[in-house]
Amino acid sequence: MRVLTALLLALPALAGLPDPWQAYGQGDFRAARDGFEELARERPRDLRLAVDLGSARYQLGDFAGAEEAFARAARSARLEVAAQALYGLGNAAYRQGRLEEAIGHWEQNLSLAPGDEDARFNLELARRELARRRAQQPQQPASQPAGTVTEGEARRLLAALAEQRPTSRPARQARRTASGKDW
Repeated sequence: MRVLTALLLALPALAGLPDPWQAYGQGDFRAARDGFEELARERPRDLRLAVDLGSARYQLGDFAGAEEAFARAARSARLEVAAQALYGLGNAAYRQGRLEEAIGHWEQNLSLAPGDEDARFNLELARRELARRRAQQPQQPASQPAGTVTEGEARRLLAALAEQRPTSRPARQARRTASGKDW
């Protein structure tokens, strides 16, 4: 079994690919991504590779690709792998502006890894940002469906329209007749 593991770890180098972990450590995220993709094809059950692939994609700004890899890894039976994947899912969702989703992922991460201080920091940051955004949105009465106006707003709008009307209908009709144009 150890010989097989050694061979699997040597495959990227034999195929002309750099070691993906080394490439990642050196900041060559493109080479790391390519190496992790190759290893993940060869070892589809190794969900740790999905976390590593998600991390490389995230570093390249491919947040949707990172989410795909992290989502696969989040199904891992190994709690530490699932927790890492949930942390990555939270980061990817946050970077795409989906704060509520990010918060949910970090909360799940903390349920598996309560000592994850990075997740706790990100969670609090996202909660503060979400509260700030909600405070900036105009408040709408709970009983009023979205896209509707209150009676008072409707009266103000009608009054404003009446003030902007340059002429009455008969005056417009007279102008059309005088100009010979009926459009």
